Amino acid sequence: PPHVWSIERLAYWPQSGAVVALPHPCPTLQALCDAARDAVRRCGIVPAQATTQPHLTLAYLDKHLGPQPWLDRIACATGPLAVDGFELLFNPGGRYDALAHWPLSGAPLPPPPHQAALF
Repeated sequence: PPHVWSIERLAYWPQSGAVVALPHPCPTLQALCDAARDAVRRCGIVPAQATTQPHLTLAYLDKHLGPQPWLDRIACATGPLAVDGFELLFNPGGRYDALAHWPLSGAPLPPPPHQAALF
C-alpha cells in the first residue's frame, strides 16, 4: 500500500561505497523491500549484492573507505516522505534509467499482533 516513512540516520556502506538514508522502523517499507527481493529471486535473477534493508541511495563514494563520521553530524529530522510507487532502475554506468514504474495500490498491512501483559 502507499505509505509514509521518515529518515532515522545516514550511513556509508563500504562494500558498495553508497551513502544511504535509513528509515525509522517501517513495517510497510520492509514488506515492500522483502516482496521485491522475493520477486527478483523467483525470476531467477541473482543480485551481485543483496540488499534487504530499506534505504534511499543518496551518493556514491569510493568503496572500502573507513568510517565517515561527518554523516553523524547531518540532521535527519525531515517530515514524512510519501511512497506511492516504485521504479525498476537500470544503471548502464554513470546514471540510472527508469525501465518501468508501478503505483502502490494494495490494502494496508494488518496491525502487528498484540499480547496482553501477563502480570
